[in-house]
Amino acid sequence: MGPILSVRLFPVTARVVSNGTPRANTTVNFTIVNGAGTLSAASAQTDSNGYATVTLSVTQIASLVQVSACVGPANAPCQPLYATPVPLSQLNLQPVAGQGQIAAGQGFQPVVVRVVDSASPPNPVLGASVVFQATVLRPGGSPSSGGDGETNPGDPAMPVILKVSRTTAVSDADGLASLVPSDGGFGAPVSVDLQVTAGSGALLAYLLQTVPAPFHGSNFGGPRQRPIGRPPIRLPVMVER
Repeated sequence: MGPILSVRLFPVTARVVSNGTPRANTTVNFTIVNGAGTLSAASAQTDSNGYATVTLSVTQIASLVQVSACVGPANAPCQPLYATPVPLSQLNLQPVAGQGQIAAGQGFQPVVVRVVDSASPPNPVLGASVVFQATVLRPGGSPSSGGDGETNPGDPAMPVILKVSRTTAVSDADGLASLVPSDGGFGAPVSVDLQVTAGSGALLAYLLQTVPAPFHGSNFGGPRQRPIGRPPIRLPVMVER
C-alpha cells in the first residue's frame, strides 16, 4: 500500500489462495497491531475470487499504522499491511492525462493527475487532497489602431474572467485524482485556465480551450493520453494445504 495522508477511509483487501486457486467463503481476520485507527469489521468473508475487504479509518495520522490480515479460524498464515504518513511538504504532482485539450462542440476529457511522495522512486499517495481551480476566460480581442489612451495600439485586449470555481478531489490507492473540466456553459470560444495543487507546494497548470463547431481536424490537441493505472493493491494471504 502507498503512503496515506490526513483523515481518510480506505479499503483494506486481502486475497486467500490455495496452490494458486482462490478460496471462496473463507474468513479473514483483520487486526490493527500498531498505530491508531479503526476497522469497519474485525473479519470478512472472501468472495468467489478469494478477496475479503474491510475499511480502515485513520484520523490525523502521525505515525505508521500496521494492520495484520490472518486466515481464520486458526489465524494462520498472516500478512502485514502498512500505512505511513506523508508531510504536506513532500507531496508532488505528476501529469497523467488531459493536457492540451481543444474541444469543439463537445465536453472536455478528464484531467488526471497522480499524487506521489518525494521518495526515489516515488510512491503513490492515498487520501491526499487535490484542489482543482478553474478560471473560465473569454479571450480578449484587438483594440482599435488608435488605442484608448491606456492601451498601446495593436496590443491585444485583456481576457475577461467569466467564472472561477474550486473543486477538491481525494487521491485513490494509485495516487490518482481527476476532474472533468467545464466551460461553465459559456459559448465558444473560451479558455479554461486550470491550476492543480496538492500539499504545500505541488502545482500543475493546464490551458484548455473551446472553439466553435464545426472544427476541421481530428487531432485537436495532439494524441489523447490515457490515465496510467496500476493494478489494484491487494494483500496476498497464502494458504498452503
